[in-house]
Parts: sequence; C-alpha cells; structure tokens
Amino acid sequence: MKKYLKQVFSLLLALIVTIPLMSVPVRAENGPCLEEDYPFAFITLGDTVVFSATEANDVAGVAYDKGSNTLTLTNYNQPGTVLSTNMMGDDFKLNLVGDNHLAAIAVWGDGWGGSLNICGNGNLTVNETKSQQYGVNLVAEHTSSVLKVESSCNVVIYGGNGGSPFSSSYNLTAKPIVAKGNVTDLALETSHPFQPTEVYGGYFDPSIAPDTSSIYTKAGDDGLYIITTITDMAGNTSYRIAKLQNCEGLGADLAVTVADNATDVSEYTMTTQNATYYPTSSISGGPYYLVKKTATGEAYIYDGSYYENGASYTALFPVLTSFMDVEMQQTRYLMDINHPVSKTEKSLSATIDEALPDGYELQGTNVEGVYNFVSSASSLTFTAAASPVEIKDGVVDVSGGNTTISAESFQQILEANKNSDITIKSNNGITFTFGKGTMSAVANVTNYDFSVVLTQKYGELGALPSAVSQNIFVGEIRYNYSGQLPAEAQIRIPVGVAYAGQTLYYSQLLDDGTIRNIMSAVVDAEGYLTIKQNHCSTYLITKEKLPETAGKDAATGTNQAAAKAPKTGDSSMILFFTILLIGSMGAGIISIKKKNSYR
Repeated sequence: MKKYLKQVFSLLLALIVTIPLMSVPVRAENGPCLEEDYPFAFITLGDTVVFSATEANDVAGVAYDKGSNTLTLTNYNQPGTVLSTNMMGDDFKLNLVGDNHLAAIAVWGDGWGGSLNICGNGNLTVNETKSQQYGVNLVAEHTSSVLKVESSCNVVIYGGNGGSPFSSSYNLTAKPIVAKGNVTDLALETSHPFQPTEVYGGYFDPSIAPDTSSIYTKAGDDGLYIITTITDMAGNTSYRIAKLQNCEGLGADLAVTVADNATDVSEYTMTTQNATYYPTSSISGGPYYLVKKTATGEAYIYDGSYYENGASYTALFPVLTSFMDVEMQQTRYLMDINHPVSKTEKSLSATIDEALPDGYELQGTNVEGVYNFVSSASSLTFTAAASPVEIKDGVVDVSGGNTTISAESFQQILEANKNSDITIKSNNGITFTFGKGTMSAVANVTNYDFSVVLTQKYGELGALPSAVSQNIFVGEIRYNYSGQLPAEAQIRIPVGVAYAGQTLYYSQLLDDGTIRNIMSAVVDAEGYLTIKQNHCSTYLITKEKLPETAGKDAATGTNQAAAKAPKTGDSSMILFFTILLIGSMGAGIISIKKKNSYR
C-alpha cells in the first residue's frame, strides 16, 4: 500500500507550468463561487451541466436549490454516471431521497471550499461496478474539505481495481471524514504532499565566448576579482564587481557578481595578470528541480522541458558548481548543459520519478500541515443510526429526521401494540397505522425504514407504463421499506384537497413494469387517500383503474417529458473547464486536477 501511495502522490509532480496562477480567492466560503472574477462553481452529472454560473439543465430525479446549496437525488439510478463539483463551498449538501446509484463523486475545492455533506433519509451506492479508481475523491486544493455523512442515511462506497473508496489530496484538515451515524473501519492512510526542491539552474549558451580582463585584488582578502565599468545612458558611471571562482568542466573561471552598481572601487588594486572567465550576468536558465545521485550524494538538475532540434525532452544534467546570487540572495546552480546524464523524449503521463534514471532521486520535503489521504479498505459503509423511539398516545413520530427504527427499538413498539393501535408518522405527511395486537417482528429485518418518496409531478419521473398518461396520473409512491410489513397497515397519503370526494386507484408497479391493482378509495375532505396493505414497494395513484399488465408489455410507453435527453454543455463549457484546469496549476507545492478523469 505504501508503494501505491507513493505512486499516487507522485502524480502530483507531473505537471509544471510557468503561467501565473489565476486570481482565485483562497477561502472556504459557504455557497458556490459565483460573484468573484472567476465564477468557476459547477455541478455536473457525466457530461451534463446541472448548475453553473452560465448554464443549468434539468435531469430526471435531480434538483439543485442554490438558496440552501443542496443537490437532491431522488431514486437516481445511474451507476455509470459521475457526479463532479467545483468550488461549491463547504456547505454543499447531497440530499438523498429513495435509492440512488452513482459511478463516482469528484469534488474540487480550488482554494474556495469543497466539502461534501451527504444527508437525507435515502440510500446511496457509489462505484458498485468498480469501474472508477476512486469512489469519492476530495481534491481539496488547499482547503479544509470534509466528507460528512449524516446519521439519517445509508451510504456504501466502493474502490475500483487498484484504487480506493475514498481519497483526498492537498487537504488542510487532518480529519477529512465525519460520520454522524455508524461507519465501518475507514482504514485511512495519511501522508504529506511532497514539495520538490526548486532551484535556479543556469548554463552558458554555446554561442557565448569567455571574456578576458585584468585581475584585481583586495587588501586583506585572498580572492581575485574582475571589475567592469558600466556607463548608463545619462553618462553616469558605476562598477560591477565579480569574484573569480574556479569551475572544473567549464573551460574557464566563473566570475560571480558580488556587487552591482558600485561607485567606489578604491580598495581594489589592478594586477598585471589577466583572467579568462564567464560572467554570471550572462547565464541563461530558469527554475528546475534538484536531484541527488543516491550512491554518491552528488547534485544534479532535472529539466522537464528541454528543447533540442524542435523536440521536447526531460533531461538530467550534472552540476558544475553553485554560487550565491547577490541580487536574489539565493544559491544558484551552474549545470553542465553539454553532458546530460539522461535525455528522454517527453511524455505527459510520466512523473518526474519515472523520468529519472535508476540511482537518482528527487530532492524535497514533505509539507507539514497539508495532508493526503487514501483508504486501504475495499469499501466504506455508512449506516444510519437508529432513531430513538418515543411512543406518545400510541403515536411514534419520526417525521422530523431519521425515519429508520432499529429492530431493538422496534421491540418497544411491538410491546405497546399489545394494548393499543400504533401510528407511525413518517415524512411527507404520510402515516402508517397498525391495529391493536396485530404487529409482529419481521424475520431478517434489522432496521425498519418508514420513509417514503411521494412524487406528484409527472415530468419528474422516468419511463412509465403506456397506460399511465399524464391526464390520469396523480402520484407515485416509493416506500424505502421493502417487503412484508409487521402487520396490515392503514396508510394515509396526502394527495391534495383538489381530489377530495374523488375515487382514486392504487396499483403496485413492479420493477419489470408489471401493474397489479390493489384497491380504490375515496379521498377525504382533508385531501388524504387511505389504503390498506401489508407489503411495501412502489405504487401508482391514478384517477382511473389501470389494466393489469405483464412485465414484457408494460413499459412500452415512455414519459417523454422525463425521458428527453438533457442537453450537454456546448463548446463554451469545454473552454470553461480548460481555463479552470490551467488556472489551477502552478509551481511550488504542485496540485493537479483531473476534472475530466471521471468522464
């Protein structure tokens, strides 16, 4: 696993660019980044932009509310689709309703804030096909990004082949996961990002010939100096003083500037000797990385963008000498540009470690206070905490939060049912009432989840049987509880006072499209439909009785409003992502984003 971690985090060293970093504010902000110069906040599902500053598209089973910064998934069953977000703030919430499936979740902080707060009463399975390397990936990009899972939902996250169910990079918090409910062993392995030692590597262009000048000495100093007179355009005279430094392999001495624009050189005395030298003021070069030969400790310079005859290479050069740059007050290295240790045609996929020949290692330090994480577990499971049971006048109210009741807590309800009716108040105003003395424990059930998804907008549903037209549709009800109930229940469902006095029809909809008629009932004056059943799955409420169908004939019709393919981003969004990617790169502590790696 340690070898794997090293390989993963060495990828962060692969991309170095010299363009300035875009001016993005570094802060963890609630809400998406939309008001700054670069409003790069977005939410995408696959190639579809659900939300951004410039575009939003409707997706069946998906809704985003900017006011609460909440993305709600309602029975969104897309195990091949990746959810990606960028700069959505630390209060970004993923609300789960019903049963949901995603391929992966990738969250970028980008100096703004990129936490993921999973909430709601539903379930979520991520990367069940293991097609993605990571299940949930928080690319914090120097923010304190946290995966928080509330106690009211159930979440299972899988890692792909050679991957991990959870990873996070360049995170400023040491605790990237907060589980409010129950969670399996996170098996988090922590490391600090590696910051390579960046140095100025210089060389003399082959077209430059060494200079020859008189040598100066200084009283009380055994050094040898070169003094050059400099006259500016106004006729003012000053002096550049350089100290000679022997440099084997250069073919001449190195004249290291120790003072520039000096006006008094009276303490120096010219000798009768001459020196042949290269002045450091003529050095070309730039920022490169320091490498060490492991066997000897000798220093080398790594150039990731060495150009020769129109081709680009990665190259490793020996160090001839080092010197102090008097102006920058930093050590600079003179490298032997004519004798590279290695020269390899550049590959964008190769890391620096991979580009180095055997026996050489990149120098640098691990950055304290910045963290990388990866889970070595094959999967992470977050389980909803059992709701405390309070029975008051035969009513159990779980409508205000977690609707899941543990089997242990359910025993209290069974005892109370021996002496009275029991009504369980769930979400969406729905109640389950069990007659006195009728309830019993259900075999192999460890949690009783009474949450319900009630959808009354025809356009929010996917494919429906052809018999269910918009004209007769009243609602679809999906019970999170699946299977046999503890007893026959009277279930009171709010359909609206507009249907008061009307007879509505209640039918079971099986996964294969089969329709089974259950019953009809009259809506009461308060707009509630009351039905009786001892089993829960998915049901339809309609104005007309539906014909019972076989599965193979049921789903020939399609809800066109919901099945219409959502439009994807145009070329402007491609440019948008490209600018975002470039703007996030920089030298120093290197962080890279792969915002298209899950597409």
